[in-house]
Amino acid sequence: MLLASLLFLYGVWFCIKAIRDPAGAFPWLIPLVAVTRSPKLLGIGERLILFDFLLVVWLGLVLFIYLPGRDSVSLPRDGILALSSYGLFLGICALSLIDAQNLGGGITVLAKFSFGPCIALAALIATQMAGSSRAILTSLVITFCLVTLLGVLEAMGLPSIVEPRHAYRLTTTFRSPNQLGSFLFILLPIAAGFLLSTQWRRTRLKIITAVALAIAPFVLLLTSSRTSLAVVVIEMVLFALLSPFWIQSLGRKWSRLIPIVGSSLILIPIGLYSLRESRHFTLFRSRVFDWARYLAGAPDLSSFVDRLTGRASGQPFVLNTILSPLRAVQAHPWLGIGIGNAGTVLEILPGRSSEIHNQYLAIVGECGILGTLALLLFLSLMVVKVYEFVRNEPSDRWMAIGIALAFGACLISGVYIRFLRRRAFWILLGIILAGLPIRRRPDQGIVRA
Repeated sequence: MLLASLLFLYGVWFCIKAIRDPAGAFPWLIPLVAVTRSPKLLGIGERLILFDFLLVVWLGLVLFIYLPGRDSVSLPRDGILALSSYGLFLGICALSLIDAQNLGGGITVLAKFSFGPCIALAALIATQMAGSSRAILTSLVITFCLVTLLGVLEAMGLPSIVEPRHAYRLTTTFRSPNQLGSFLFILLPIAAGFLLSTQWRRTRLKIITAVALAIAPFVLLLTSSRTSLAVVVIEMVLFALLSPFWIQSLGRKWSRLIPIVGSSLILIPIGLYSLRESRHFTLFRSRVFDWARYLAGAPDLSSFVDRLTGRASGQPFVLNTILSPLRAVQAHPWLGIGIGNAGTVLEILPGRSSEIHNQYLAIVGECGILGTLALLLFLSLMVVKVYEFVRNEPSDRWMAIGIALAFGACLISGVYIRFLRRRAFWILLGIILAGLPIRRRPDQGIVRA
């Protein structure tokens, strides 16, 4: 109840601020990305999220009230082209529902997929209006620090404004532990880029960020989200591979890693030792350690594959996740079985239906060849934009690398997670599509038509 009251007051204050200064209000909307539990303030249902509602209010205010009375902010053509390619994907998703068995469920999923570009468009407009993405990225970093703090409070059983949702896995303000894990692996490289960047002079916030980065892996462990943990490991490997080149080009900036490494060596062992008997860590051991030992104990490659796909335990979830969409597209090659219909038509777990836990295979089975090609076109255009974004950011290369790693992590997570539903992913896309420097330079202001 306390959280709902605070969110209500925050929402009222945000609306007032948005009327006065839309560009300055948008970064204050970012922290609500971390609140995916419905506060049930408007009585419209459990799935209503305050961030989504206020984003629609902000977009309506900007597009229909604020901009028409002023010089319109010019939107980059290549950014709009990328969003248009996603519109092509949505159109094919809609066509896939023509002969779908579950029309209502398909429309619901289509609506969720359609909201992503609205988030990206809002972030793009806000970045253009402000002339840089500095304020939005700072807000993301602050949100990352707050979520990490709430994770520590929940893990230690200390008083918090957030009531725990899961008895054995950390969730903080998110609906599920997997959502928390996804948020952390998207924001970790952003926070690292912020700490390493020379363009931000906020020493106190950098100290807080260094501590948050040190304890974020500890919070991530206690979500017991194996996919998120694997993605973070890949991020660390990629960062290590990229670091020598950028360190050489930027000078002796490696010293900025010292706060992260030093605080990690102190805080993570202390945290793990203090919680070694906690219910959260006990579940982590069973879900991650025991599972890893189970895989490592396979006598041969064939047994390893059987254990990995679940065939050895009689529940081949992973195997069916791969084979079921392929069978579906074989029967319905061009438009698939209909967006959002996998849970109705396909049997992923023996005896019951289930959602396909793979972004790419889900599109293959549900939207067929045409939907898959449209999605790949959109993602290819975005990869090109990310490359240009990193290449054009010599003054803030570390943050640009962090954004690129976050985008790449989302693509990698698609092997198990439907990242097109992640709001943080679309915010980063909006920043990338804006095509503006992270930090406004003296000779660059707002671009007007």
